Amino acid sequence: MSDPTESAPAPPPPGAAVRDTASGRIGIVMGHEGPYLQLRPLDGGREWDADPDSVRPVGPAELMHARVAAANARSRADLGINCTWTVTADEAENTHQGP
Repeated sequence: MSDPTESAPAPPPPGAAVRDTASGRIGIVMGHEGPYLQLRPLDGGREWDADPDSVRPVGPAELMHARVAAANARSRADLGINCTWTVTADEAENTHQGP
């Protein structure tokens, strides 16, 4: 049982990189509006509202992975390549790795 005198953790400050676990997206905290955090995608774009209870900080490796993915997506868009690669569970099962 939690102590009723405990306060909720402070929300992340503007500029912090966080993962919105509700949407699965990583964004930069731009500010707070009412009960929500305003997050912006790493590569810019439209902000979205996130519940502070649904965000968690991202580590350096996760942030670098997300930034590389965003840069790759921009690069594909610049080349006019608009495809996504998906692997079904059956394909993943049949993938042979090694000799």
